[in-house]
Amino acid sequence: MSFGDTSYSRLDEITHTIDVDVTGPAWQWMNNKDGYLTFVLLKKIGFHYHFEFNEDYSSVQIYPSINLGRLGKWSVPKVLMSFTMVLQKPPKGLTCPASTLYADRSRYAKWDRVSSGLLSPLVGKYGVFHYYVYQIVDGDGNRVQPYYDACVAHGAKETKPFPKLAAKLGIDALAVGEKGSTSFVGVRSASMPVQKKALAA
Repeated sequence: MSFGDTSYSRLDEITHTIDVDVTGPAWQWMNNKDGYLTFVLLKKIGFHYHFEFNEDYSSVQIYPSINLGRLGKWSVPKVLMSFTMVLQKPPKGLTCPASTLYADRSRYAKWDRVSSGLLSPLVGKYGVFHYYVYQIVDGDGNRVQPYYDACVAHGAKETKPFPKLAAKLGIDALAVGEKGSTSFVGVRSASMPVQKKALAA
């Protein structure tokens, strides 16, 4: 995920808000059946995330949202489903070794993504879920290791191309989409609705 899909939404520096279209070029999908089906379903309902940052961008409230055209945009209230991200401070001068990337992820992750819901208080800590977000490319386009390689390895493991299903769903897989270690993103072009993108250079 990135915030680079500027043709869809740009950061509002006054309200500290931005929308991210999960079927646009800022969101990467696994090249497999589940990826195709989910992509097509979410595209039909205009699914996107609405981000509301605090003033110093150290935390953000995320609202799952849909765009129903003339019926308007609708977001899930945070009292029903709350997604937040909190900026963490990884140990200075230390890089998480690849061997401990998963076991020690909470310590080295850049963001802590926290999920909870209406019934979470009834089950205590078991009603709150954490997953950790890593920066894999910096602002200059440089790969951040070992997180970039871990992302590529995970994506390669999940790649299971199914060109016939992709074609039936209207996804233009291109030749590269039939190869291993690939993923895909949506593009904003009537002639080429989905462009396959290789995970590894």
